[in-house]
Amino acid sequence: MASDVRSSLVIIAGGSGSGKTTFAQKLSSSLGQERSTIVELDCYYRPLSHLSLEERARVNFDAPEALDFELLLSHVSSLLKGVAVESPIYDYAVHDRKKESQILPPRDFIILEGVLALHTPELRALSAYRLFIETADQIRFARRAARDQVQRQRTLASIKEQWYASVLPMHRQHCEAGKIFADMILSGESEFEVQIEKVKSLLLNSGTL
Repeated sequence: MASDVRSSLVIIAGGSGSGKTTFAQKLSSSLGQERSTIVELDCYYRPLSHLSLEERARVNFDAPEALDFELLLSHVSSLLKGVAVESPIYDYAVHDRKKESQILPPRDFIILEGVLALHTPELRALSAYRLFIETADQIRFARRAARDQVQRQRTLASIKEQWYASVLPMHRQHCEAGKIFADMILSGESEFEVQIEKVKSLLLNSGTL
């Protein structure tokens, strides 16, 4: 059943380790978590249960084809219409979706964040505001390496191999192309507080709600 919520879609894109997830979380907190729902693009990797674990590990997860944009577009469209959705949860340890899912409620602001969040014209057409977080490659790699070693129990050697084999080439081919569609390009190399307040003011005073 649809709610009476009238939502606006805010897209936050940027390379791996750029700070987009942190920015999305801080923006949501600043807007009020009761007024915003975060949709993580990473949750929409295509299911790979038909492949062995070894085969899944060889998939190029940085290519657009790895993502289920059809399901994502359906879910975002529903949220904007005031309908809650059942979003997948992704398990990085086994490179597949978990059996359980999560309910995302419709709220005033739907914040979609991900490396390729600006990739598809259908999603861009639904958005009220589009942001791109730009951060130097060496900083992004350092952040990704620190995260993956702690959160995903990966070795530095495997992180480095993936970075040069797929992450960096796909970033240059697909992610950076999204910058031309951004309403604002922000730096991911400094504290976000001032930028958060600027974006918040734009959203609250733009007349999108």
